[in-house]
Amino acid sequence: MSSDEEPFVLVTSKRQKSKNNKPILSRQSHKQHDSGKLIQLFAEDNGKTFDKSAELRKIADFTQKIENSDYFRQSVDLVSNQSTEPPITKIVCFGIGHIRHCNTSRYQLAYILALRRHLQVESIQFHEPLLTGHDEDLLNALHCELVSINIEGKLEINPSETTLVFLPHCPKQLINNLLWKNWSANALRRIVLISNSFQAIVQQTPTSCLGQDAGYISRIERHTTEFSLRNSFEHRNVFNDIAIHFFNADHYEDNFFDHQLEPSYDTSELIETIDRLTIR
Repeated sequence: MSSDEEPFVLVTSKRQKSKNNKPILSRQSHKQHDSGKLIQLFAEDNGKTFDKSAELRKIADFTQKIENSDYFRQSVDLVSNQSTEPPITKIVCFGIGHIRHCNTSRYQLAYILALRRHLQVESIQFHEPLLTGHDEDLLNALHCELVSINIEGKLEINPSETTLVFLPHCPKQLINNLLWKNWSANALRRIVLISNSFQAIVQQTPTSCLGQDAGYISRIERHTTEFSLRNSFEHRNVFNDIAIHFFNADHYEDNFFDHQLEPSYDTSELIETIDRLTIR
């Protein structure tokens, strides 16, 4: 990294409503839209010889490459330099994808494993309903907790600990659900969120859709400390548009957290988004 390049950029900032209670994507519609791809994927996975040791060595190699990267050093410095009380004791990841079939997913897994080691975090949890059996074997071997139930990002954070949540290139509705489930100053303060940039989501989402698809994101954005990391990793598509978010504002407007309706979404856009992400 040259001396005149900024390692990360503090993003400064605007825009907002929600509706009722539809799941992001019902199991029925999810099965309908991607069952063909998944059947093919699982068949291919089951048909291949599975050498767990070789796969774990490959993940170790990817993790070493991540740890040696400028991008990872930026991440660690930034998370370490921001005061989080209590310190981070848990990492939760949504939407890691298919580890054995996609290098992007493998590098993102390596990033989380490297963060676990450098931050000295013991607990690491993956929420991914579409893992193959071999993917699950690998994550179990890496001492990761697996959650196969699709909670659609509605994770309630333990207020007695700080949790790092990683949502790599996930639909904005998952992030929105996470915020809704923890919609209070005390709960949000316990989250360090690595995900798509809030500023980019607010700017790129049509105003007519913002309230429904990202209402909680648009409301909290101006109170969020967002750092946009310079995308210096050699494979640019692995971490593009990813930012680190801290919810450490000292003051919110009166009644800011009063409105807390569970989000409801039009599934048509989500089906297209998840279809693109199913095999990444």
